[in-house]
Order: sequence, then C-alpha cells, then structure tokens
Amino acid sequence: MLEISIDPTREQIKALATLPHLGTIVMINLLKFKETTEGESLSGKELYQEYAKQAAPFIQKSNGKVLWKGQFLGQVISPKEDVEWDEMLLVEYPTKEHFLEMIKSPEYPSQIRTKSIEDSRLWVTYTEYMVNNSL
Repeated sequence: MLEISIDPTREQIKALATLPHLGTIVMINLLKFKETTEGESLSGKELYQEYAKQAAPFIQKSNGKVLWKGQFLGQVISPKEDVEWDEMLLVEYPTKEHFLEMIKSPEYPSQIRTKSIEDSRLWVTYTEYMVNNSL
C-alpha cells in the first residue's frame, strides 16, 4: 500500500532547501481530492479551487506562474495500486528559494489545501536543456 502524503514534512522542506541552486524550477503537483471536506459545505475539488484563488497572489509575488493544469485520464506506466489522480499542475518558480519563501509565509493558505486533499505528490524539477522545443 502506498503512503498517503498531503503536506511536506520538516525533513522534506529541509531537503529541498539544501538542494543545489540550479535556477528555475518547476513543481509537479499530483492531486487527489477528498469527496467531502470536514467542516465545509464544499467538495475537495471545490475547496481546492478556493485555495487556488487565495494562493494566486502568493505565486505572483514570488514570480511564479502556472504552466499547465490538466485532468487525469488514465495510467499507462505505474504500479497497479497507484493512486488515480484527479488533477495535475505544473508551477514554475525562478528558484527554489522563491517557492520556500512563499510557503513559509504565515498568510499562505496551506490549511485550505490540506483540508481539500486526500493524497498528493509534489516533485521539484528543473529543465536541463531545451532546444527548439525538444529534449
């Protein structure tokens, strides 16, 4: 059985902070929404949309931008027991420090995200090279 992950641990944040500085990063978000949310009259997806609205100014302030958002259609290569994600999201930041500063803000609405998510993955990546839109 796969472990459920919703919020990053202190160890995960520390590991991200200690990664080498490689410039622009893209955070890959895999999201599985709760059917219903505790204490809210919204579905997990609806509550996540509220989180996205409230998080948008923080992303903009950190010079981040949403590159792509898509819905899950099916799995091609993955373990049979893997989660069937509801939504995927790619968000670019100038550096990992921009991302870390954003999520450490006391006003950042992480509690709304936490209430809306059943399971998630968040992977940090950087572009090695891209020539004429091919890798």
